[in-house]
Amino acid sequence: MPAITGRGINQADLISLLRLIRTNFVGVTAKLDADGTVTDTDYGSLENFTVPAGIGTVGIFSQGAVLDYLKTVRTKFNAMMVKLDADCTQTDFDATYSIASLIDNLELGSLTQAGVYEGALVKWLNTYVTNWNLMLTHLDGDGSVADTNYNSTWAISAALVDSTGTVNKPG
Repeated sequence: MPAITGRGINQADLISLLRLIRTNFVGVTAKLDADGTVTDTDYGSLENFTVPAGIGTVGIFSQGAVLDYLKTVRTKFNAMMVKLDADCTQTDFDATYSIASLIDNLELGSLTQAGVYEGALVKWLNTYVTNWNLMLTHLDGDGSVADTNYNSTWAISAALVDSTGTVNKPG
């Protein structure tokens, strides 16, 4: 996937990443539900979100739709971390990977309904992708989860470039 930068975002790249986030989320919840050693089998209930109509296949028609989508992703991701704490041997998923930062706090450089500051969007996406990939590696190493290929199957490898030009390549 091409780089997404804080100095200009190719909408096709951003759309691909936003769709990949949901695809991988659904894949991991299905894998957790199918994993015979994971106690809880309703991770799929967390995936009841879709890429909104304001984020088309060829363009983003609403910055508000992007913000609402990211809020939903954050809520679902954090709920998954709480569930993993209840199911896994290591119980530090929520404390380690949950995304506490608010993305609609009206501070300079934040993501707001009035508009998306690209640097803040890239920073938030980098936080999400980094935490997502670290969580997958954590799952692979947790003895209570039978499968050990979460990261190799569902990691996100998008290159996110901050406003200073620094490439943050999670993985």
